[in-house]
Amino acid sequence: MRVLGILAVLGAAAIWALEPIIARFIGTEVSFDHLLFSRAAGCVVISGIVFSLQHVFLKRNVPIRWKMRPHHLRSLFLIGVLGSFFSDLLYFIAILFFHTPVVNAVLIAHLQPVFLVLFGHLIFHEGKFSLWDYGGILAMLLSALFVMSGSLSNLLAIRFGSLGDLLVLLATLFWALSGLLAKKYLQDLPSSLITLNRFLVATPFYFLLALIMSHSLRLSWPSLLFGGLIGIGYFLYYEGLKRLKTAQAAALELASPVFATGLGFAFFGETVSLFKWIGIALLFVGIFAFERASRSHPMPHETLSPGREESL
Repeated sequence: MRVLGILAVLGAAAIWALEPIIARFIGTEVSFDHLLFSRAAGCVVISGIVFSLQHVFLKRNVPIRWKMRPHHLRSLFLIGVLGSFFSDLLYFIAILFFHTPVVNAVLIAHLQPVFLVLFGHLIFHEGKFSLWDYGGILAMLLSALFVMSGSLSNLLAIRFGSLGDLLVLLATLFWALSGLLAKKYLQDLPSSLITLNRFLVATPFYFLLALIMSHSLRLSWPSLLFGGLIGIGYFLYYEGLKRLKTAQAAALELASPVFATGLGFAFFGETVSLFKWIGIALLFVGIFAFERASRSHPMPHETLSPGREESL
């Protein structure tokens, strides 16, 4: 079981690393708006299949232990808008229009734990910070500075990356906020149902975006398959979480930036400076510090996710 969990999380990490690369290739053939609409539709299809298999066919004789309530619907709507529309929109604008390097995009997206800790403390007043919390926050902030500056000269000159990097950082903030909402209000719902609903909420917004930008609506088969792959990534990660401790899954999932580094070089010739390697190392340090902090007091960063949401 543990081996299956490790393989599942590593599979999810590989998919997150491939995501910006696949998007760039599809983006050369398909318009931006149709790519996003078709991707969201593919996620709906695959997450719907997973939910049906898990809770309709395989467990049809098992009584349902959860019930959809009004606060669930409000939270699902916010998560769909923030985590699956605005965040993904900003992320793909950065990748496709500003050509943000693959390693930058994946690394910055993995800074979500620091936002979770800060949001949990400032918005929901979830206890005092420990020394490990402060250490994790500092390590991840330094990681962001090292990745976005790229060199000592840029850091000293206070040049922190491109507009694309900032868009990915903003997307990461929205992902973390939606993850915190899920942590607070949706823990009693199945993860496959949450994944299905968040993309169901986002799809009409992408539909409107396609009508506004292209005055037409066209499904792209490559983008549909792309969305299906992302849905499989969610499924693999959550299956891994069932078989591993949260901290173990989070550490394994940090293979994603490492995969992204190699893939970015292989497909686009992107090189990684010493500063970015230090940023990757600091990311691991931050996750380790937050894991140690979670041993003494459960916090919203206790469940660390695939660069998307931190708690489903």
